[in-house]
Amino acid sequence: MIEEWFQQVPRLLTRTDEVYAELVKMGKPDKLTATTRKIYEQRRWEPSKRLIEANLQATIASLNMFYCPKALIPGPAFVFPMRDLYGHWQWAQTRPMPGSVLHDEEQRYRFIGIGYSFVGPKWFGNDHATLQRIIETRKVILVEGPFDLLACKALVPDAPVLSSGTKSIGGDHQDYLQILGVRHITVLYDNERSEQGDKGARKIERVAKFAKVEVLACPANDPSEALCTRFCAERLRDILKAELP
Repeated sequence: MIEEWFQQVPRLLTRTDEVYAELVKMGKPDKLTATTRKIYEQRRWEPSKRLIEANLQATIASLNMFYCPKALIPGPAFVFPMRDLYGHWQWAQTRPMPGSVLHDEEQRYRFIGIGYSFVGPKWFGNDHATLQRIIETRKVILVEGPFDLLACKALVPDAPVLSSGTKSIGGDHQDYLQILGVRHITVLYDNERSEQGDKGARKIERVAKFAKVEVLACPANDPSEALCTRFCAERLRDILKAELP
């Protein structure tokens, strides 16, 4: 089976930078500006702009996330690369838009990458500053997806937030958290009424015996959606700040 070239995430990162460099020459926005604009537009975060604009672009840069334009396959799509234990970007989650070769109405998020090239547990948000914060506080806040992570960090940059990209964590994730010295886990998954939504958080309570686990309700369906209204964004900000020492 021949893999699509963009499954090599480092190659996609390089090619995207090249495409944006050409777009800038044509008077179009650079990668960071274009990504920021698309986030406000697609995630409907404009009502919370005053709460997040001071931190949003720095957070986007620290996560190495970007908007892949339609001029480049697999765009149009948001791309969230994952950093492995060696600091390499070998895996990514994408949110394809209509027109992308990855777009699927029944599967909103698609992973790309070459699995065997990735070393360690798959996390979003494991930059040096966040890991240092986790080590210092011995606490971690788990959210479900990368947009949830982005929303939380844009509101409260010091919040020790990580995401596995799913409603659960595996044994390798647990080992990683134990190595970091985590003793308190706050679960802030999607505030779903469904049984499935609740099971993810409750499963962590059962398996993470090395830490105290607290399950919190999000003020909206999920942290990303909380930024669609200023009221919910302020409530989420207060929840996150309450978790800080």
